[in-house]
Amino acid sequence: MKKFKAFLQEKNISEESFKAMETAEQAKLHGEFLDAMAEGIENKTSKSFVEKAIETVTELFTGKIEAAEKANKDLEEIVKKQGEELAKKPASGFQSAKAAELKAELKAIHEGTNKGMQGEKIQIKSFTGDDAMGVENFPNAAGSGNVTGALASITQYFAQLIPGIFKKPIPTSNILDYCDVLPLNGEQLVTISETRTINMSVTAEGVEKPVSKATWSASSETAKPVPSLFKTTSQMRKFFPTFVTSFYNTLVAMINKTIPEVVIAKINAVGTPFSPVSAQAHYASPNEYDVLIEAIASLLKLGYVPNVIRVSIFKYSAMKTLRGTTNDAYLLQNYGSINIVDGSINFGTHKIVLEPDPSFADDDYVVGDLMAVKVGLDGSIEYVEAYEGNDLKTNKKSHLLEKYVAVNVPTAIRTGIIKDTFTNSIALLTD
Repeated sequence: MKKFKAFLQEKNISEESFKAMETAEQAKLHGEFLDAMAEGIENKTSKSFVEKAIETVTELFTGKIEAAEKANKDLEEIVKKQGEELAKKPASGFQSAKAAELKAELKAIHEGTNKGMQGEKIQIKSFTGDDAMGVENFPNAAGSGNVTGALASITQYFAQLIPGIFKKPIPTSNILDYCDVLPLNGEQLVTISETRTINMSVTAEGVEKPVSKATWSASSETAKPVPSLFKTTSQMRKFFPTFVTSFYNTLVAMINKTIPEVVIAKINAVGTPFSPVSAQAHYASPNEYDVLIEAIASLLKLGYVPNVIRVSIFKYSAMKTLRGTTNDAYLLQNYGSINIVDGSINFGTHKIVLEPDPSFADDDYVVGDLMAVKVGLDGSIEYVEAYEGNDLKTNKKSHLLEKYVAVNVPTAIRTGIIKDTFTNSIALLTD
């Protein structure tokens, strides 16, 4: 590209003369220079010029690549030959140590040429003293309560990073799908239960008529938070927000796992143990199928219609693989009378869903109409950021997540939920 100095020389104008010119004259010469440059560029961008340029650049880079490949092969040969020579030397004393050092240096040269610059390690560490997630060691951080960093290190400048952060799955109960979940609009979740005495009979004229009456009582549950707190440093939030967000999402998932467990704990506390009446069938060797059928029968006799059966993961797997004592055949359908192959048990016209629940204790089961369980649930996760103590001085911030929940099972219909263990129930049904 032509320089302005050369342009002036073509015009027989020295630099000193140009500097002594008026501003308008200088501007005019600059304009002529730019016009000449534009015309030259236009001429040079013809198809033949572009093709020639591409050809020249391709040849240049091809030559450089071939030279690099040759240098790489030469280095490989050096490493190989040096290694063979070093292997012949006695493996002891100062000479052996220097040989090993030289071999390592040669290998480093080769790998450096092959892989590129060695990047500086990036580490995310913990502030062990106050359980804060950061990127540096906290002064005087000796203590307990380590919070493991998300990323160990990225050591290679040309390393390939697989997108995403991979986590261990969180097993979560879906029991809320069968409960009556309501928006939590108040601090108390209140239900009204009716207790009644009904007396009716056909009576003769003039005879005192039977009396019926009812009383009502309130049952309330206070909404309580399911919280979690974590701390981060300003450097963590500034340069590694992806990891902070990932951990935030993990805690949200854990809160959503905990809420069904709160519901299950309430059902376990108020559910009615299985108590068969004398008219019910007893067996020489009752199994889990027999227990569930008799529990369903007990509830239907009282007027309840159960909508779901929940059992532990391992009890469900045991039932699916239960075998007969005579022909060693799987009792997946218990000879056709009880069927959980399609995830349900049929009892007359009633079809009760049977599901395994990862949050249940190994021997526990629940049978009932879980729509009687009223769950008041906050529609959002509360998120608060704050400083405490000397957090601001040490670049730390506290993050609080919480979700409010209240679980109320009306007292009048708690008998419609059977909660027991298979061991207890089998003992009650055994002859």
